[in-house]
Amino acid sequence: MAKYCTKCGKKLEEGEVCNCEEILQTNNIDFSGGITKLINLIKGLFTSPVKTLKEFKNENNFSLALIITVITSVFTSLFALLIVKNTVSLTTDYSYYGFGYTRVVEIPYFKYFVIYLILLLVAYFVQALIYYLVNNKIFKVNLNYKEAFNIVSALSIFVLAGVILAIITSVFTITLSMVFIVIAALFSIIILTLIQKDVLKLNDTKAMYSIITYYLITAVVCFLFILIFN
Repeated sequence: MAKYCTKCGKKLEEGEVCNCEEILQTNNIDFSGGITKLINLIKGLFTSPVKTLKEFKNENNFSLALIITVITSVFTSLFALLIVKNTVSLTTDYSYYGFGYTRVVEIPYFKYFVIYLILLLVAYFVQALIYYLVNNKIFKVNLNYKEAFNIVSALSIFVLAGVILAIITSVFTITLSMVFIVIAALFSIIILTLIQKDVLKLNDTKAMYSIITYYLITAVVCFLFILIFN
């Protein structure tokens, strides 16, 4: 007679012991460990950014970097929808032979959300590629793509913080929301400067030119991106 595990229902061979509880325990440890890593990363970026990024750069943190990128992209997409909602008129007034009427404009928010999310995720991967090529190929830094992605992802936490504050303050005014976005961007640039010098070990001159090259190429790619999808 066939035997089955009383916990998960898996069919067991004669004398076999199911290891489902052990697997579940391991997954719980991995999940809790990931949450702890994320909390420590966020805390460390604001208290000791250089040391934190030097540790997080390790390619073993690539999975967590992917999760951070997805979370940042989701919140940024939501903020983009708020911008659309606050800048696009939901009604349009028409006049025809002296008769006026109003037509309600329906905005496909979910469709826009999915589009923004996909574009942002692609943008982060492309941004990491640019960062890798600039530092590894041009300035000869010992850096692989996963490490570059981890750095870009960690810096996006400043963007995430700015976007969350922007979403909260958008209830009052979009102008204040944009101020938080600008402040978050400035934080990212400042921390990136420290990374180039203290983590990638570039001298002052090379650090400056690497940042300029990185942002210049990124700006050109963004411009081409907008032209293609406009």
